[in-house]
Amino acid sequence: LTPNPVRGATANARIETVTGGVITLRIADMNGRILHQQTNNVSAGVNSISITGISKLQPGMYMLQMVSNGETVSTKFSKL
Repeated sequence: LTPNPVRGATANARIETVTGGVITLRIADMNGRILHQQTNNVSAGVNSISITGISKLQPGMYMLQMVSNGETVSTKFSKL
């Protein structure tokens, strides 16, 4: 996720996939509550996805969860 920490309303996730398909991106607070979810189509290779919903987050720590084909990858980020 860039930038990290997130300043303002925009951030981008760089996602590399072996096959194309649908990926679900979720933003969760540190208690696990899902605050935002979006679904994007990706192609095989490197994809850059603009994360929507950042502007409504309060300053703090969050988890970005990327879900595809039953596999979940998570990364922490902070919002200033």
